[in-house]
Amino acid sequence: MEARELKRIITETLEKFFGKINDLHKKTLDVYEVADYLNLSPSYIRKLTSIKEIPHRKPTGKRLYFVKSEIDTWIQDSKRRG
Repeated sequence: MEARELKRIITETLEKFFGKINDLHKKTLDVYEVADYLNLSPSYIRKLTSIKEIPHRKPTGKRLYFVKSEIDTWIQDSKRRG
């Protein structure tokens, strides 16, 4: 097995358990990243934003952004309600 292939396998395994290495310290997420983070589909995330259920930002009026700490708080608060 080549070093490149071994590195790819190790990286995929680590990402499977810990998420993307470069994303561990991200403070903002896009719709695809938050969908992955919550294990939901991007279309469902968009639906949650349209009914103002999930905290989000739309600074340019087009792209959706999510503050990771707000998403974590939202998850904790929803556990208390449900």
